[in-house]
Amino acid sequence: MNDLSISIITPVYNAQSNILNCIQKVGNQTFKNYEHIIIDGGSKDNTILIIKENLNKYENLKFISEDDKGVYDAMNKAIILAKSDWIFFLGSDDQFIDDNTLNDISEYLNDQNNEMIYGNVLSKKLNKLYDGKFDTVRLMTKNICHQSIFYNKNIFKKIGKYNLNYKIHADYDLNLRIVLSGSIKIKYINKIISIYEQGGISDLEKDLQFKKEYFNILTNETLKGNHFNIKKSYFIFTIIRKALLRNSIIQLKPYLKNNKFIYHLLFIIILFPFFLITNIVNILSINFSNFKYKKSLQIIKN
Repeated sequence: MNDLSISIITPVYNAQSNILNCIQKVGNQTFKNYEHIIIDGGSKDNTILIIKENLNKYENLKFISEDDKGVYDAMNKAIILAKSDWIFFLGSDDQFIDDNTLNDISEYLNDQNNEMIYGNVLSKKLNKLYDGKFDTVRLMTKNICHQSIFYNKNIFKKIGKYNLNYKIHADYDLNLRIVLSGSIKIKYINKIISIYEQGGISDLEKDLQFKKEYFNILTNETLKGNHFNIKKSYFIFTIIRKALLRNSIIQLKPYLKNNKFIYHLLFIIILFPFFLITNIVNILSINFSNFKYKKSLQIIKN
């Protein structure tokens, strides 16, 4: 399909040290049917000057600068501005793994059965590949790096945009809402999408509001989700197990009056052996996945 286009969104603030490299790396992509939208939060350094100097050189480059409420507010603004069906968020200090990344991914974006497509990133901070395929239970433990995710724009109409109450983990909240909805077609591809500078593993301690509402998000979105009852019950079982491990079971107290929650608790009691075995298999699978990607360390070092 020749009408496939991608909106690459880069939120920036005082990024004079890396914004030019970001612009150049995106501009080097062999796939040319894209727009690169830079949303500046009112930088005080030379970021704006550097961007303006490159607007004529890179015809796909678009730019606005205005005060915002943080990175996720900038990303929400860009979602509205984006004209493509597919959206990718790229930090100013991040870059695609090579010049053919968009071209390589385009065949998957053309498949109408996909609404969210993700791969892996090379994390310089963690010094490893991050982080393979995620199932729902694994996502309850840590997030998919959004520098590896292509979102169909319709997702934001179905699920909503980023929650500005979460200063650090609004992307984690969005991914949980997407996956737990059970209504979004998600595909993992075993490809490295980008080189990511800042890390990848979520730390709940850094976002106290998200930490406070974490189990509410899991439980509410699970109960609302379009899943088979047995699958919902398994998710509830996983949530309770995590709450117990974190001494946070009291956070689930409001749901003890919820008929749907009680219904799934009864399922858990009846099918406990099945849930237990499935949980053990899932843990072993995650450990195997981590082992499989250790070889990628040499890729980063080289």
